[in-house]
Amino acid sequence: MTIGAGRTVVVLVHQTDGGGFCGWLSFAARIAAVPGQVAVAVDLCGYGQAVCPQGSTAVGRQVEQVRLAIDEAVRRFHPRRVVLVGASMGGSLAVLTAARDHRLDAVVDLSGPDG
Repeated sequence: MTIGAGRTVVVLVHQTDGGGFCGWLSFAARIAAVPGQVAVAVDLCGYGQAVCPQGSTAVGRQVEQVRLAIDEAVRRFHPRRVVLVGASMGGSLAVLTAARDHRLDAVVDLSGPDG
């Protein structure tokens, strides 16, 4: 899901509450209400509305899904800045993605697991 238009893209990665990206809808709307910002909410395989092949919920595959969302956001919006925000499991995925993807300008880990 994408909301807004602008030169800063904020990619939102959800937690494991079963709602997928829907938990980000109110936050995405607030982000997109700021001029120059776009919110992209990722719906990971196995959560929310995403229908994916078996094995898609492995951490390595989830990191790849986040990277694909970043790829699409960069392709569509040509942003100057890319910010990745994740909650709980999504926070851990944000940190793991940031270790592999140097296009990110900022990473926010909201209550990711210890370790």
